[in-house]
Amino acid sequence: AFREVYSNRNIKIMSLTVIISTFFRSCYRPFWTLFLYKELGFTIELVALLHTIQTAENLLFSLPGGVLADRIGRKKVTLIAGLTGVINPIIYLTATTWEPIFIATILVAMGSLGTPAHTAMIAESLPRNRMGTGYAVYNMANRLPGLFSGAVGGLIMEVFELGPGTRLCIVGVLIGHVISYIARYLFLDETLIRKSRASVFKDLNEILPEFKGSLRVLMVSSIIFQISSSLTSGLLSLYIMDYPTVPRLTKAQYGLLTTIMS
Repeated sequence: AFREVYSNRNIKIMSLTVIISTFFRSCYRPFWTLFLYKELGFTIELVALLHTIQTAENLLFSLPGGVLADRIGRKKVTLIAGLTGVINPIIYLTATTWEPIFIATILVAMGSLGTPAHTAMIAESLPRNRMGTGYAVYNMANRLPGLFSGAVGGLIMEVFELGPGTRLCIVGVLIGHVISYIARYLFLDETLIRKSRASVFKDLNEILPEFKGSLRVLMVSSIIFQISSSLTSGLLSLYIMDYPTVPRLTKAQYGLLTTIMS
């Protein structure tokens, strides 16, 4: 089954490019809050606001992304979303105040425009009896960098210090996204056969009645989990490495901790 899934070019390209584009991002993300607070001098309230915007990405952009994927095609939406991954590292590298970081955070959230297109492309690239395996393969690739990136990121922060280490990782993110964008442009095949012309409201009227029974339970439990986990996740690194009454971890130790959590 694994061999059959990876014989499909779309699955292969999506899996490989997600590894390339997310590895260095996973290296610096555990330390991003600390970077904003220590290096750029942001307040806790501003850091929390930026985290809220980023965690609201699916709420804000998944529906427009799904509509676009049905209208203009899966590949086009994937490439549109991929542009945000190329632009926001450039903003991060040059920003010294909160305004550019705010804009870049919105661009990061806009990357979720491509999530419905990715999901649909994977489903449409495989025979029905291999859909579950196809999703599993893609999700494995999506999470694979987390097995190593936390420890690698912690070592980078110890060796180069927080500011230079974070910027070095962001350069890696930029290079990874450029490579991924080119690969997706050249090698992905469009899977949408018939483009939809229905309105957004008609789409919603058809979809919403389907959310009952098990789907409704999954949706409600997901909402509860997302709210509770988001209350702490954005400020966890400050609590562990900067809060005075907690035994402090070094950056390498915290990076190793995030690897274990992954």
